[in-house]
Amino acid sequence: MPSRLSKFSAALAAVVIPAVFAGGVQAQSANYGERSDIMFNNTPVSSDQWIVTVKGTIGVSPAWPGSDRMTFFGYPSIGYRHVGERPRFTSPDDSASLALYDTSWLRAGVVAGYGAGRYSGSERRLWGIHDAGWSVQPGVFLDLWPTEFLRARIEARYAVGNVHGFVGSVGLDFVKSFDRLTLAVGPRLKWGSDRYNDNVFGVRFEDALRTAGFVTPYKAKGGVNSLGFVASASYTWSDELTTTVFGGYDRLMSDAGDSPIVQRVGSRNQYTAGVSAAYSFNMRALW
Repeated sequence: MPSRLSKFSAALAAVVIPAVFAGGVQAQSANYGERSDIMFNNTPVSSDQWIVTVKGTIGVSPAWPGSDRMTFFGYPSIGYRHVGERPRFTSPDDSASLALYDTSWLRAGVVAGYGAGRYSGSERRLWGIHDAGWSVQPGVFLDLWPTEFLRARIEARYAVGNVHGFVGSVGLDFVKSFDRLTLAVGPRLKWGSDRYNDNVFGVRFEDALRTAGFVTPYKAKGGVNSLGFVASASYTWSDELTTTVFGGYDRLMSDAGDSPIVQRVGSRNQYTAGVSAAYSFNMRALW
């Protein structure tokens, strides 16, 4: 069972990392499909002002990778853009990102993700199975907009902390705006390396001994972990307030889905749902 300190650290990482790292998410040039107003609150503003957006997100997701039990999550984030630049579309499942190269059709930069942990003390059915704790996942990303309504995104990250190994995702988003309403939906593919998958989905020989054969030894290899989709709907109530509802589904595949932990304790079917609210305001540039 994890100590109170490790639980606190995991919760702190889940909140602080997205909030701190996301500071520059919307700092760069314009995006397709959104309004480009050089006026904010219907009053002229000077060129040395920013639009700062503070957002809070809450929702439910699997308690750990492969779990059939849902748990609540929540985190804040902050972004900014120069006045006259359009709000950039981001999907609710994007890792916190900072663009180092940014044009209207191509963005590339660094990301920081977070992986939930599995702990034997969190539920009775996990007793005797080794812990695969939370992880921080720094990496890189690439966004490509081949058309004004289609975005492709690739993330490659490396998990550090209680588990290690490469993880990543590939996704497409079909994005369409109807005045104040923006709808998005698209497929997702997630993968993990040999080391990561065996840490998270593998079963050690001592696990089988401790559980008296409830789970059998299993070595999970790297590859595609899941296929699924994400959908979202955002509504801009005013220049200041935007709200979003979102949901997603992933089906665990290959070695991840065949894991005795998933088969005996969890589920191949992974659901996520949540809401967010973003408040924007003007402030003078700091530099």
